[in-house]
Amino acid sequence: MASENAEIKYKLISSDNKEFLVSEAVIKQNDVWLSFYENGGSPGPEIPIKDIDGKTLKKVVEFCEKFVKDSQYNSNETRECAALRNDIRIINFFKDIKSGFLLELVKAANYLDNKRLVDACLFNIHRNLDGLDIEGIRKSLHLENDFTEAEEKQFKQENSDFFLPHYLQMHMADFGHHHMNFLDHDDDPLDLNDGLNLPVNGYD
Repeated sequence: MASENAEIKYKLISSDNKEFLVSEAVIKQNDVWLSFYENGGSPGPEIPIKDIDGKTLKKVVEFCEKFVKDSQYNSNETRECAALRNDIRIINFFKDIKSGFLLELVKAANYLDNKRLVDACLFNIHRNLDGLDIEGIRKSLHLENDFTEAEEKQFKQENSDFFLPHYLQMHMADFGHHHMNFLDHDDDPLDLNDGLNLPVNGYD
């Protein structure tokens, strides 16, 4: 008979039917499921995730497994956000991940409401793209430019002081402002009202 103290496992099933057996400590890092526990319950033993493919879900699980012994991450604490910059686990995790895949990973993290992974992804996107011009950012992230030639010219004239954190705010706007407070060059929280009048065409 199985021990009553055996660790509870959950089977995550990706959109392309890849399966990942994970611990409760992995599950609880994702607020989409944490609410079950806060209300006295738990998710079912098999959890289908229709919006995340196997390649991406595998990386999410790998990331979570690095933090199973850590306390719950608080994205509203500036020091916790800043600590992500120098965490060797995060540095090693992201060193071989390309910018294009980072977008898929941050979308998955946002879907699962994994705030530590969202913040880590956004920091690494900023680090990878910092110093690039608009064309370089588009190329790195495989973003289509749907500006007309006239709109492109007007945008460049009106936004000569364009810089990367504002671009990320536009592209990641649905992730919540608290995820953007460590992307400024000076390590100070961004003024989230600056630059938000920039046109979004060509960046969605």
